[in-house]
Amino acid sequence: MVRATPTYYFSKLLYDVKLQILIRVPTESLLDCKLVCKSWNSIIHSGSFSRFHLHHLIKSDSGKFGFLAYSGYAFNYGEYDDNESTSTQRKLDLRPPFNNGIVFGSCNGLICLCRNPSLYICNPVIRKRILLPEIRKPYIDADQHLDWISGFGHVSSTDEYKVFGIHVLQNEFLVIHIYTLGRDTGWRNIGEFSADLRPHLERISYECEGNEFYDIWRLEKKAIKCQQDRSWKHIFTVQQNTLLAITKGGKVLTQINGDIYLYNPISSTSKRVVKFEELNSDICPHKNTLISFKELGEEDPETIQSKMVSDEQPEDVGALGNVNNS
Repeated sequence: MVRATPTYYFSKLLYDVKLQILIRVPTESLLDCKLVCKSWNSIIHSGSFSRFHLHHLIKSDSGKFGFLAYSGYAFNYGEYDDNESTSTQRKLDLRPPFNNGIVFGSCNGLICLCRNPSLYICNPVIRKRILLPEIRKPYIDADQHLDWISGFGHVSSTDEYKVFGIHVLQNEFLVIHIYTLGRDTGWRNIGEFSADLRPHLERISYECEGNEFYDIWRLEKKAIKCQQDRSWKHIFTVQQNTLLAITKGGKVLTQINGDIYLYNPISSTSKRVVKFEELNSDICPHKNTLISFKELGEEDPETIQSKMVSDEQPEDVGALGNVNNS
């Protein structure tokens, strides 16, 4: 009598049950699950799986915080578990498209990396990247160009990922362009605006005697006469370098000297919770996901090479490795 394997019993489940099980598997483990059998690989490679998996990651409150660290020539991934007060850090076996770039943001597992005028979007888990076309503005005099600002984000209402580029001119005007991933329209010129017309934003940081402080506020809902009203409540003030995230317990994760620290506003004390092996210039919150550029409409993503060509790994193995506890 042949003994049935776990994959045999799994194959007898309804498709929706299999899907609900697999979307709860951590992203790194899914890379191994793809290699177990054709059935698992087919589900994980289905067009909607990465979105279901991302939705579960966003809704679940595991207490884990992920961060991408960039040293200018290498990537690292750090994770802090607020429930267990433990952390890990991993080197990503990726070769950046260029050295000394700037990370403009991480959104749902996609990273925006820039070194003017080049802009890359990449997903380090599936080892894919795209190079955005260069913004061409023949009407702008090079002598008038003062600065370049970029940003990257996700529009949940349309499920679109957008990159914006702002050229700051000497005459205090802003030239704004937007690129939407998956569209063939390229960069859209939004127009030229006076810097004085930018919406006024209340600053949450300020300087006092040479030190920088941050005021932390929370938007709260209040029921007034059966109607929902919203108001801001001041929580605390913190003196730190760069704020990254706030835990459920009200503590603050910050970047100090290339590492991640946990600040307690009650005792006004900090402790290092993630120590990276390299000095990092940029650290940003990051989720490991399987979001694919082809699913977003980008047809020709490039494969990201390993840092050492002789050590290249198959795509399904991913870039995560060398786990160190700290």
